[in-house]
Amino acid sequence: MTVTHEEPGGEDMMTKSDSTTPIQPWPLRRSEPLGDFRIFRMRRDWRQSPRTGQEHAFYVLDSPDWVNVIALTRDGLAVMVPFEQFRAPATQRIYTRLLERP
Repeated sequence: MTVTHEEPGGEDMMTKSDSTTPIQPWPLRRSEPLGDFRIFRMRRDWRQSPRTGQEHAFYVLDSPDWVNVIALTRDGLAVMVPFEQFRAPATQRIYTRLLERP
């Protein structure tokens, strides 16, 4: 999965194109790794607008595909497995528990 975000000032991408003109690719000019965070990597790609020739920075998050699963009871309650975990920058431990029926 790849998520991108362009720096402010990239209005060129937002302009409406003429329906008779095909969308042109934005050639990659250079790429700069910004960090590896185990579950995703971040980089900055510099791409050139085919319309203006101006370069724009795009921030890209690369990660493997994943799925989040939440078990529900027949009554629609979420099932939480009891455990203790620390979440930085929390100053205390967070406890989860099984949701109980009233």
